Amino acid sequence: MKPVSAIKEACKEYKKAHDKQYADKDLYTALQIYKKVVAKWPDLEEADYSRTQVQNIFREVVPKDVIFDTQIKMASANAKNN
Repeated sequence: MKPVSAIKEACKEYKKAHDKQYADKDLYTALQIYKKVVAKWPDLEEADYSRTQVQNIFREVVPKDVIFDTQIKMASANAKNN
């Protein structure tokens, strides 16, 4: 079981990122905080939520053709190595 203090801190940081994303429309800062949450508490639910929010921001700001091209490049590179 995770320490309550870690859960509370992760919740606080996740909420801060969420507010930056939706209330302030500061996507850059939100991304930095989400990254911190994932790095510091990778096994907590807040890290999972943060990963989802990063994906949401990614889909919002990166053009679909760029996403597709990047996915092809990454999948191709990994297919060569397997």
